[in-house]
Amino acid sequence: MVSVDWLPHGPLSARCTHSSHLSRLRLDCFRYHGVESQIMPRQRTPRAIAATGLIALSCLTACSSRDGSSAASADATNQGLFTGRAIAADIQPLDVQAHRGGRGEHGEDSQCAFTHALALGVDTLGVDVTLSRDGVPMVWHDLTIKNNKCVDTGPTVAGDPQFPYVGKPVHDLTYAQLRTLDCSLPQENFPHAHHEHSSFILQLDEVFELAKLHPEVRFNIEIRTDPTRPDESASTENTVNTVVQTVHEHDLRSRVSITSLDWQALPMVKKADSSILTIASYTDGTFTPGSPWLGNISYTAAADDPLEAADALGVDGISPRYSQSASTVDGKTTHVDVTPDYVKRAHEKYLLVIPWTINDPAVMQQLIFAGVDGIITDYPTRLMDVLAGDTAPIPDRVVSPSPLG
Repeated sequence: MVSVDWLPHGPLSARCTHSSHLSRLRLDCFRYHGVESQIMPRQRTPRAIAATGLIALSCLTACSSRDGSSAASADATNQGLFTGRAIAADIQPLDVQAHRGGRGEHGEDSQCAFTHALALGVDTLGVDVTLSRDGVPMVWHDLTIKNNKCVDTGPTVAGDPQFPYVGKPVHDLTYAQLRTLDCSLPQENFPHAHHEHSSFILQLDEVFELAKLHPEVRFNIEIRTDPTRPDESASTENTVNTVVQTVHEHDLRSRVSITSLDWQALPMVKKADSSILTIASYTDGTFTPGSPWLGNISYTAAADDPLEAADALGVDGISPRYSQSASTVDGKTTHVDVTPDYVKRAHEKYLLVIPWTINDPAVMQQLIFAGVDGIITDYPTRLMDVLAGDTAPIPDRVVSPSPLG
């Protein structure tokens, strides 16, 4: 096998060697370019699953649901958490990313969601970050505290003029004020998720600490800024610099990718630390002519092609939102806009492809067949079941031919 140090400088060096710490992504990346990686993907063996299952059991037992029932339910067991399984040998490595910790299975961005995902053996924890008023990187998706997710428990000090805190932007509240919130309300879109009592908003340090016993796990950190509502969050530059500083403090630059819908954030990441992977996320609503989400990238110059735009941006990967114009849930025909040709063209530009948010096993199978590098899902157990062959068989993956070979 060829040593990674042998690789010449250039596009491959920039797009692959920067991801050399990502064992799964690295293996796929170098396979596409005719180079076999020396670092093989981590295996989810029955012994490994059993070991992490003990961790999950203690967490899930401690984190009881709001109705008092144990979170370590038959539902989790039936989905294979404690049964042990290995990935089918003919399935090429795929990065399993737990979106917001896996919000379809536990409350989003919660301590038990991340602990549960770690116990399952996911490859990557998906983490949203926005800054508090005093500059603490908070792990929360929404820029404003919503009343359908959180409730006030009391002010930090008597007579606090900002109380109640629900309904206010995260950036207008201090870390201490945000920690008083109970964000364990059940969500209508995820009726089977477990919501533990008094779930508080974590800071990024705490998520990194949770994963200390899992040195193989990576973090996909989404910078949560909105160029259409700049007053509702810290500046993009401050958010990026704070996140990168926190990554450095934990010595995790080799296990982190940073993604954002706000494309101006991604060159800032490279400026702060060129070794950190950057992923350009987009939707049909953000990749449009004149969109403020594209930073300095010209939609017209990119010829209405997100892959051309991502290539011009100089990122390491692209994360398209799965088109939900149809759904198998309601018996409609499934539609996936990430085709084998899309993946092939992305790989020719040395871009990793990691679509979101994929919750339907049939769609997961189609995307795996298309050759994507990773899948972001609210239901990591479902995706791992698909990879384990617990659902319908998956055809051989399409592997893009090497542009170097």
